[in-house]
Amino acid sequence: YKKDKFAYSLGVNPIGGGGSAGFENGLPSFEQMVAVLPGMLYLNGLTDENHMDYSVKSNFDGSSLNWGVQFNATYSLTEMLSLSLGFRYIYAKNTYTGYLKEVMVNPFHPLNPNGAGNMVAAPVFFNALATAATGAANLMQPIIDGGGGAYTLDQLVLAGFLTQDEANQLAGGLGDDYHSDLTAAEVQGKYFSNAGVSAGYAAATSDKDVDAAQTGHGIAPIIGVNMKFSDKFNLAVKYEHKADITLTNETVVDGTGMFTDGAQTPSDMPSLLTVGVGVRPIEKLNINAGFHMYFDKNANYGKQLNGEFVENSEVMDGNSIEAAFGLEYMVTDKILVSAGYLMTKTGANDKYHSDLSHSLNTSSIGLGGKYMVNENIGINLGFMKTMYQGYTKSFTGYQEEYNRDAMVIAVGIDYKF
Repeated sequence: YKKDKFAYSLGVNPIGGGGSAGFENGLPSFEQMVAVLPGMLYLNGLTDENHMDYSVKSNFDGSSLNWGVQFNATYSLTEMLSLSLGFRYIYAKNTYTGYLKEVMVNPFHPLNPNGAGNMVAAPVFFNALATAATGAANLMQPIIDGGGGAYTLDQLVLAGFLTQDEANQLAGGLGDDYHSDLTAAEVQGKYFSNAGVSAGYAAATSDKDVDAAQTGHGIAPIIGVNMKFSDKFNLAVKYEHKADITLTNETVVDGTGMFTDGAQTPSDMPSLLTVGVGVRPIEKLNINAGFHMYFDKNANYGKQLNGEFVENSEVMDGNSIEAAFGLEYMVTDKILVSAGYLMTKTGANDKYHSDLSHSLNTSSIGLGGKYMVNENIGINLGFMKTMYQGYTKSFTGYQEEYNRDAMVIAVGIDYKF
């Protein structure tokens, strides 16, 4: 709304996130706890190198959307110079749903209920180990109660408290943890410990679900200046202050331990400097260029290293920048066509990237058209294609590759009162 030297504007639009993603086979961060099982079983003598398979059913859906409600007031100091002041209220929400279930392994072990080397539900196998370890520990209790707790298994055999077969089974059940000078009390302690570990693995490999949301809000002041040097040349500069946002978990169920109910995560919107230049060399042609800098290093995106939140200076080597260029041409008084290009360069380093959150360099091209139905109504059609530059992150024994592409088709209507 404009009157005299003042102009006022109100806008409501997504300013961050705005997307959702579904992963039919889950994410590496979900499956990682399962993928290590065969190696763990092998190292503990519970299978051989020919029986190290696993399977799991996993699914993950996530969404992220930051709504912005913005108000601005602008005052024209002169015909050339205008100043603006405003603020944006931001409401942020992320959602996460998914599951990890039916974890299967194929240990070559006599306690595999389905037969050594066959696929079996991991919780069933680990519970069988826990039951057997508890039984072995309980076998030692009468001996310990009878005063034999300080004797080794060999001494207990000589004293007639154990048969040789029983001693061999107790020793063999501990694998590399057994040595001949262990006392009966120490053997029992190791079996109780093994039972606890196995029960823990049974719980860790049981079916798990996630249904959680994160919400938060913040306010960002905005200042701007516009300089209209002539009808053919315009320069504008805008600075958006950082919005401090803290997301709070609202968790229905969390079997993974990743989304504790009530836990808080920083998720700032960074300060942003934008510069735009418009040139009209001829009446029908409008040329625009823009430069944007996101001050990522001064914000906090809630990234964690070793389980602790860290400042962005730890995970960002520099600020992200964008450069844009666009053309508009009036074919007739009713038809306008346009084309544009946008380049984005991120400042994220290797510590930033994960399967849940990563930042990639991009190149985007756009095409558009507008048809003026009359002097008050215009119909817009737009197309954009974004190409992402892939990124590979190396871990011990494996790699994760992040890549994607995106295509946007948009239809809009302009109405001028």
